[in-house]
Amino acid sequence: PSSLPSSLSYSPDYMNKISLATSCNIVNAKMTSINRAEQYVEVDNGRKVQYDYLVLCTGSQFQCSLPQVEEKKLSVSSPVSRDVSAVAKIQQFVPPAQATTLDSVSKAEGIVDWVKSHPGPVGVYGTSLTAYTTIQALLEAEVPDIISIQPPTPVSCFNNPKILQIVESAMSDAGVKIMKDYVLSGYSCEEGGDLAGIELTPTQGAVESVICSSLITLQDKIIDKNTFEV
Repeated sequence: PSSLPSSLSYSPDYMNKISLATSCNIVNAKMTSINRAEQYVEVDNGRKVQYDYLVLCTGSQFQCSLPQVEEKKLSVSSPVSRDVSAVAKIQQFVPPAQATTLDSVSKAEGIVDWVKSHPGPVGVYGTSLTAYTTIQALLEAEVPDIISIQPPTPVSCFNNPKILQIVESAMSDAGVKIMKDYVLSGYSCEEGGDLAGIELTPTQGAVESVICSSLITLQDKIIDKNTFEV
């Protein structure tokens, strides 16, 4: 998918070319439950996959969640400002349906259509390489009103200030609004629960409210705890 860096995208066609299917049963789905008594796992398409031995190797992936779960002081740093502090007031509830992340190839393949199904400004939260490639995919699909929300980070994913400057200059020229050194600190929802906007806490200053109809969070990859809790 164009929204993922090529090195992070392993399609079923690619895996077939390296002959994994000759010795492995490849199931492109997410595990939702484990029946240890009958030795099978259930995946999100309803299929039951039998096993003799089960090894949980989820790796790390992007999670659609808020940075903190309670009000606390955040110690952050950025290329333009040394160690500074920001206070994030976090609302404790499940993110709305209009907030998502790219935790599977299928989501990455359908992210443009997903964004277009929620007309209005779209926020991309994160400074990972995937955040930048996702913005590029949205631009190629002529998605308007893109906001790049960048939390403080000591070193960019490009590890080169000149490259970062060129990339962000091109983004600005393409109409992307860039908000640097902001921490995602809350959601604003309509009465029906749909996303109306987000709250951002800068490294210096008061919390700001930003209107957006969809949000893609692509900051840090962590272990999917739900997999170990099924």
